Parts: sequence; C-alpha cells; structure tokens
Amino acid sequence: MLNFPKPKHPLLYPNPLQNTEHLKYTLADDNQISIVLLDGQGKLVATFVENEKQVKGDHEVELNLPGNLPYGTYFIQIASEKGKVSIKTVK
Repeated sequence: MLNFPKPKHPLLYPNPLQNTEHLKYTLADDNQISIVLLDGQGKLVATFVENEKQVKGDHEVELNLPGNLPYGTYFIQIASEKGKVSIKTVK
C-alpha cells in the first residue's frame, strides 16, 4: 500500500492549478506507480506517469497540464498495485 507519513503527505502546488504543477510525495516501499489527472466526475484527463518503477523515499515531479483545461474541480491521483491516493484541486 502507498504510505504517506503525516509530515510528508502528497503536496501539490501551486493550487489552484496553473500550467505547470509540482507534486511531492513519499513512498514507503519501492512501487510501480502511475500519476494521472481526473476531472470532477473521475474521467481521465491526462496521464503524467504510467507504471513507472520508483524507489522508496521522497519524490518530486513536474506536471505539465493540458493548455485547454477548463475551469472546474480536478483530482491528481497517485496509484500503484498496493493502493492509491487522490489530491483534490481546482482550476
């Protein structure tokens, strides 16, 4: 399962969404992960990382959002075979 210790839970900034976002997270174990953007209804909008093997520890990725993203509620989701976590955000 993805384990996000209290002081290092996933952090997305800036928020509200801009063209480029930064996502910081900590993995408790080596994992194969995916990072996606979902709209407010849970439909896939963009894929940033797909089934990428990452090692235990702190990570930071830069997310380049689609240029035509309409205003609304979105979720950045980090998922692995052991679990997933979503961060609610708005544009």
